Amino acid sequence: MKRKLTGLVIIGLIIIFLIESQFDLIQINFVGNNLRGELSLLEIVQNLFLILNLVFFIKFRRLLIRFYNKISYIFRLSLLSIILYEEISFITYGISDFFKSFNYQDEINIHNSNFMGQRIYFQNIDLIFSNISFSITIHFLFYTLILLFIGYGSYLKFFKGFSLFFLERKNSIYFLLYFFIELINSILRDINLTNGNPLLNHEFLELIIYIILLKDTFDKISYIKKRG
Repeated sequence: MKRKLTGLVIIGLIIIFLIESQFDLIQINFVGNNLRGELSLLEIVQNLFLILNLVFFIKFRRLLIRFYNKISYIFRLSLLSIILYEEISFITYGISDFFKSFNYQDEINIHNSNFMGQRIYFQNIDLIFSNISFSITIHFLFYTLILLFIGYGSYLKFFKGFSLFFLERKNSIYFLLYFFIELINSILRDINLTNGNPLLNHEFLELIIYIILLKDTFDKISYIKKRG
């Protein structure tokens, strides 16, 4: 009974976040002298998962460092910190005139840089029934490569000493979701089948990534404890 109830709660939350990701029903807007922006419910939940991940990662640092090593711990901690900074980097709006020429949001971050918005075009790609043309952004390519590296780096012997940084192998497959969904979004958008509306919003995909990162942290801690 308890397991069924938990399953229903999870399904209910997924439906709520799917709806919220499509329509942005709940937003917090703020404006100040050097601060402006908005936070959706989805973005707030994203940040909560990232903060929770950092809290547990720091709380169990001795256990993680003893079982893995200090360097891989620092790398994983740095990764989580950078992601959290990118999510809350709206607080840097208008701080530096230098970044105006590099960032279309006038913020100090990577994901909103002008470079990330550039497109790579694929023309007349042969499919079974027709040819299609579509484009992807540098942003999409960058995220995909990073996620593949984090998700599947543990399979490379060269990085054997950095296993804490990478996902557990049972979690790796979930990081492929971003690539396939965003690729489908790009194709459907460019052949005008969805009127520019994605199948799954980018923010929802980010939330899934952050949940998997938190789950991976719990899995690592649980595995160490079982090993005694």
